[in-house]
Amino acid sequence: MDAALVEAYRNTLFEVDGPFGCFVLRVGQASPELLRLYEVYGVDSAAHLTAFNPGSRRLSDTENRARQSQMEAQLREQGYRLFSGAGHDAAGEWPSEPAVLVLGIAREQACAVGEAFGQNAVVWCGGDTAANLILINVCKLATSGAAIELQSPEKRLLVRGLSNRSRTIAIKQTSRRSIGR
Repeated sequence: MDAALVEAYRNTLFEVDGPFGCFVLRVGQASPELLRLYEVYGVDSAAHLTAFNPGSRRLSDTENRARQSQMEAQLREQGYRLFSGAGHDAAGEWPSEPAVLVLGIAREQACAVGEAFGQNAVVWCGGDTAANLILINVCKLATSGAAIELQSPEKRLLVRGLSNRSRTIAIKQTSRRSIGR
């Protein structure tokens, strides 16, 4: 997965059709609308998940919808509350993908769902409601605590391993000054 693809994921608009109206999650930004959902439903985490186009490989609409239905059924069986949504490529180069916002899901579980459905990344929000882009299986490139820089002309991204057992990494936009800290 190259830096341009990671940047495309970062810039995606993650739409949610919530009970109080539609809103958009953006990587690195907190969401007052999501905070309201947390308060109403008594949770402190959420993930925006899709089963469409695993590994950023386009599948037929029929296959994508079947995968999405299977993922949603599994999440409902596990007792999660879901709200429909979609991921929209801000550059308009990739078709929008139906998705769901899953309330109350832990980061590790969100990553496991993403991995099970062949996704390169998931968006997970913790108690601060900031949307975090979590890449799946990239930490095969790094050991725990190691850092890898992914660069694009506009942004520098720093990738850090989360733990010895983790198979995911979090992406954090950084400035040049913070790279060495």
